Amino acid sequence: MKKVILSVALLLGVTAATLAQQKANVQLVGNTYKALPKQRSDTATAKATGRYYVDRKGQMWPVFESNTGKLFALRTSAAGKQYKYYIKPSTDTIDYEGN
Repeated sequence: MKKVILSVALLLGVTAATLAQQKANVQLVGNTYKALPKQRSDTATAKATGRYYVDRKGQMWPVFESNTGKLFALRTSAAGKQYKYYIKPSTDTIDYEGN
């Protein structure tokens, strides 16, 4: 029984390791392959909604709509890193006129 459990665990581990391999985005230039920069398709193709999210401190953040239709605000941390803050439509979103 121990051998069966060990064999199944080993098989799952090998399968997970082969599926987790990364694929490089490269372009052939002459005799060398050059790595292409990663493209974040979700942020790059996000549509601006023209609305804002107002947080508890009163700061206004522009709201974007992702390809899947989810609303998010791009926020910047104290370290300078941008991240998405997903929101649900509510009274916290206002349009340009402030209505």
